[in-house]
Amino acid sequence: MINTDDLDNMSRRDLVELLEAYNSAFVEVKRLRKYAELVAVIGDMIYENNNSYELTWDEFNGMLKEMIE
Repeated sequence: MINTDDLDNMSRRDLVELLEAYNSAFVEVKRLRKYAELVAVIGDMIYENNNSYELTWDEFNGMLKEMIE
């Protein structure tokens, strides 16, 4: 764990590690947002069809790939 209490005295290595951790977290947040959007789309589809919409596995995979790309 990097101590960020004193940013002025952090080594370059610590700053690089901090930046890498930030970038990894940012990528993960973007990925999770896309999955959340997919869940919202599926939820809307089910709601609009009065809970009678049956989503096939192929449809789900297609939507997932579309949202991720």
